[in-house]
Amino acid sequence: MIAAQEVECRKICAERFFLAIACSTGSQFIMLGIFLLFVNFSIVHPVAWITGSIGKIFSFYTWLCIIPLIGSVGIYGMLMARHLATEPRYFHNRFSMYRSNGRMVAYLGAHGIVGFLTAWLYTKFLPDGYNSIVRGCNGDWCYNDKYIFMLLSGFYTGCYYFVKEIKSSNAVLFPIAQQGKYYQITSNLSGIFCKSLTMTIFSTASFIFSYWMGSLVLRWTIGGVFSLNHGGESLFGNLFAFLLDWKLLIFVWIVSSQILSNMFLITRFFHVFLTEYRAFPIVRIIGSSNEQEITLAEALACHKVPVIQDLACQDLFVVANGGDVARRRDIFTLSIPGGHPNNWKAIVSQSLQLITEFTQKLTKSLEGCQRAPILPARVAFVRPTATEMADKILWTQYTEGLRIRRGNYPQDIFPTPPDSTTSAKFYTLQDFRKMLSDYIASGKRYLMTYPGIHFLFSETPFEEVFFHLKHSQRIIWIIQAIAALTEKSIEEDKFGVVQTDLTDIIRTFLQLKGVLDKIGNLMLGERRIDRNFLALKSASRRSLYRISNTFSPYFGDLLLSDSDLRQLSLFVTYKEA
Repeated sequence: MIAAQEVECRKICAERFFLAIACSTGSQFIMLGIFLLFVNFSIVHPVAWITGSIGKIFSFYTWLCIIPLIGSVGIYGMLMARHLATEPRYFHNRFSMYRSNGRMVAYLGAHGIVGFLTAWLYTKFLPDGYNSIVRGCNGDWCYNDKYIFMLLSGFYTGCYYFVKEIKSSNAVLFPIAQQGKYYQITSNLSGIFCKSLTMTIFSTASFIFSYWMGSLVLRWTIGGVFSLNHGGESLFGNLFAFLLDWKLLIFVWIVSSQILSNMFLITRFFHVFLTEYRAFPIVRIIGSSNEQEITLAEALACHKVPVIQDLACQDLFVVANGGDVARRRDIFTLSIPGGHPNNWKAIVSQSLQLITEFTQKLTKSLEGCQRAPILPARVAFVRPTATEMADKILWTQYTEGLRIRRGNYPQDIFPTPPDSTTSAKFYTLQDFRKMLSDYIASGKRYLMTYPGIHFLFSETPFEEVFFHLKHSQRIIWIIQAIAALTEKSIEEDKFGVVQTDLTDIIRTFLQLKGVLDKIGNLMLGERRIDRNFLALKSASRRSLYRISNTFSPYFGDLLLSDSDLRQLSLFVTYKEA
């Protein structure tokens, strides 16, 4: 049975998903209008160009043809909503992601169908020769391979977008500063179209080659199914003749760029509506209008709907660092009757639990990473001197003249004869197992050199660490919010409810800082810098500095270990960099 709090969380998400899907379906008319302005462009008759394009948009034929596309966009939006509402899961490679998640297959199919129906709709408004599956040839009907090419290019472009953006598809990125929905949607629209135009160049070129390679089989299959003639030599039988059809290439390029722009715009709609700020009540008042609404502590504990957790962490950050003193007073207040700090305890326990779970994830992801030796920048690449090079050349010539392996010393040139009493070496079962494992490992390394296998099975050493750092926005909000509440409790906490949890807060923050220091050392050895890591590390240091500046005279009264006190002393003396 689903809890009442979870139902309320899903209602909040459902409202936002509905608005995003409605805007996505409405934007199809705008995208179609932009496409018609591109296709029907006429500098000689500008008035007829504009009025004709607008007339086609509001015609009954257009509304009838756009119904399948709107239906597919609605289904695509529902799949995207379910995809964004789930907790992001790490996969070691693309093969494990495709194999273990059947929902990804349906999501891939939705991308392809949206691209296919978009191309089908747009081809209806192209000139003759590109808008029908059949064409006349020598008094008979032949199938139009240009039309087939346009439809399949739409399906291919939708799948190309899925493969390109799958790693970041369910990452809900919150804006740095709160802005209006209209401004977020309309900002940098030109950047979306420019990005789509550049991405389409590679996708179109790869699809042209793939279609040309399989055009013979496709030509005979379609001709047999629909009982249509081939029309002699197909256009795609000769790649050079195909490339000379510049109109077809331009139409495919425009349609593919429209498909990519459409999908980028739909993704932006979902992110804008999901990341809209929401203020959760601190206390549930019985008998009021918001009695059924979930509180801030309950939203922080809603693990099955991670978007609500992100919104709750954002609200907690705003409450702690904003000027709303009344809401902070509700956090520090005592329950009536009973006199217990239930509000503070619920919020701080959930916050520390989220930080601890995130720290454990980072620690587990570091187990398979090996630290590389760290060398200074000037020592890492030192060229040998001319004398060293000459000695190396002479030593190489000397060893090769005596036919010995490079790396032996001169005294090893004439080895001593083996002792007759020395027994022959026997291989054990462990030796054979080691040799077999070495052969298997070398075979895997050889197979990974092929591009297709490398694409499906490759994994970088720090990929899991970067995955967790990419989803660390809620942790950045939480640690700064708890530190701000702890700092302001000196003046606003009249009952001293924060002091009982100050030790746990400091210990949890120091554990996170220790793991981040390990990651920093590994990144320094790999010569890699991640901006999410820098943001999280800066937030943790800033939070510890705020607590140290406020409670440094009372650290001796807290139950902290010697190692924790040594780390805090660096913050007290401003020596922690």
